[in-house]
Amino acid sequence: EMLLSDEYFAGGVTLGKDAAAYSFNLHEHDKYNPSLRARKSWFAFGNRIVCVGSGICNSKGPTHTTLFQNSLESAEGTCSSFSGECELTDRLGNFYYIPDAEVKFEKALQHSFHEETCAPTSGCFEKAYIDHGENCTGGEYVYMVVHGPSSDADKELLKSSCEVLRK
Repeated sequence: EMLLSDEYFAGGVTLGKDAAAYSFNLHEHDKYNPSLRARKSWFAFGNRIVCVGSGICNSKGPTHTTLFQNSLESAEGTCSSFSGECELTDRLGNFYYIPDAEVKFEKALQHSFHEETCAPTSGCFEKAYIDHGENCTGGEYVYMVVHGPSSDADKELLKSSCEVLRK
């Protein structure tokens, strides 16, 4: 199935080997959820990524921005919620700094359906996401990532060196 969006903006650019930017306007296809919209941008500098979202709207239920989802050998059924400033590290050593958001973190067995056969499947995962709530209008976020195992100095530099001037 190849459903096309009525949004026409998507683009990326690089500056040398260590800097890049990518951005797009999201509008879900009318077949699934025409109320879902967002503007998303990523800015990469070396091993640091700044992620910005704005204009997030969805009138058909809960809206989430996934920070990460990684498979696990087993899961203990851990679930945590954070409000405001949040710091997370995934099992691969990537560091996430979220200055202000409602963040959920889970380690659990997830159930889904096979993409080709629709047969029930399951697996253990860790996942973290920003929860924009039910029937979101005007949602937004900023979060930053240090990719790969990071030192405390990398983390502090990330937290102190980024100021978002405009979304």
